[in-house]
Amino acid sequence: MFTVRSGLVKLLQFLPNGGYRIVRLARQGAVLGLETLLGGPYEHTAVALAPTFTCRIPCHVVCTLAGSYPKMYRQIMQLFRDFVHQADEWLTLLSTGSIRARIARLLLHLQDRPNDTLCTLFGREDLAAILGTTPETASRVIAEMKRSGMVRHLGLNRFRCDLDALNTIAQE
Repeated sequence: MFTVRSGLVKLLQFLPNGGYRIVRLARQGAVLGLETLLGGPYEHTAVALAPTFTCRIPCHVVCTLAGSYPKMYRQIMQLFRDFVHQADEWLTLLSTGSIRARIARLLLHLQDRPNDTLCTLFGREDLAAILGTTPETASRVIAEMKRSGMVRHLGLNRFRCDLDALNTIAQE
């Protein structure tokens, strides 16, 4: 297993046609590879989107916690439950509604911190892979949001967002 100490990681699920979907983004504090505790292989391919520092935790160390430190082991199992819940939220928020609403929700999700107007946005191919749309559509909607002043480009993948406007659109 791995914990993300800093940075941003995308988890990819490859499709039969050779394409991919980004099924989750992992930030600081996220635990990756929990499926290895059950003896299975990794379910996704992890790719860093920014300089990232991770910490590897051998599975046998976690498994010994069950008998020696049951409280800590329960906390790890709680992480399993939390990640399933996050996956359900991700699926609901980013695969339903208009593409404009889905992009607004994604921008709100990518905020550096809660209620922060700054976010990091990555390439249109990755946006499309998250939202289940084409790169052209994702690019067109982001360009419309920039023209309206809802999203302002600050530099390399950094943006300032109008949270009120995004929240309004996200409710559509």
